[in-house]
Formats: sequence, structure tokens, C-alpha cells
Amino acid sequence: MNIPFLELHQISHAAGVFWLQDISFRLYKGEYLVIAGSTGSGKTMLLELIAGLRIPVQGKILSDGKDITDVPPEKRFLGFAYQDSLLYPFLNVRENILFSARVKGVARQPRVLKYLAELSEIMEITHLWERSPYFLSGGEKQRVSLARALLLHP
Repeated sequence: MNIPFLELHQISHAAGVFWLQDISFRLYKGEYLVIAGSTGSGKTMLLELIAGLRIPVQGKILSDGKDITDVPPEKRFLGFAYQDSLLYPFLNVRENILFSARVKGVARQPRVLKYLAELSEIMEITHLWERSPYFLSGGEKQRVSLARALLLHP
């Protein structure tokens, strides 16, 4: 039996007068999902629901067949980066990437540090490790944000 990596079942959420209603889909390992829509259609809200930053008013979110609807974000092992990157100005690039690993208490583990180096090389940001986000271009900020989202293998 092939269990979906991610499944949303009739997810609904309200924010003011806006409603995201009855969203359902299944995503299997190796598949890609594109969430498209006009401005204000709820794309970011949907991602925040999946990540656990918002709680749905109805429906279930399953990961590998387990209900994670009420699981806090730091225990979901999911990651995403906002289009407008949010980097901590008081942390350098390396520490920004390691932020989620530090919260989980795994920032010093050899496998995490090895993957940090690999990700940084792939994204061509190793030379930026000691730099403040203030001195990064828009593209560099996006790559740092993406590296942070991917570091813990979401």
C-alpha cells in the first residue's frame, strides 16, 4: 500500500472574512505540487496550515499516514521559505541557516554540520556564512532562506 507523504482532507480555515474551504489533496514521495492562485487566494495560508503555523477549523493534515493536525511546527519536520525571505538580522548567514537545528538541539551534530556545508556549496553561499543579512542581495537572501528550510530534510 502506497501511503501519501502529505495528505490534506477537507481543510478549512478562516482569517477575518476570508475562508479557505474544503481543501483536499494527496502528495506522494517524488511528486511535486504547485500551489497557484491570484493575490489573496490563500496560498500562503495553506502553506502555514501545512507547516503548523495555523490550526485549521476543520479537516485533517496527515504526514506518512499519521495525523499531524495538532502537532506543533517544530515537531513536523516540514519546512518552507516565504517568497520575501525572513532572516534574523542579528544572526549571520551560517547561524540563520542553523536556526531550526539549534531550536531542535541538533545544530552541533556532525550530520547536520555536514549537510549545512553541502547545502551551502550547492546554493553557492558558503562564502557568505559570516555576512549579516543586511549585506545580502535579494537572491542571496532567498538562497539562505531556502537552505534554512531544507537543512533538517523536511
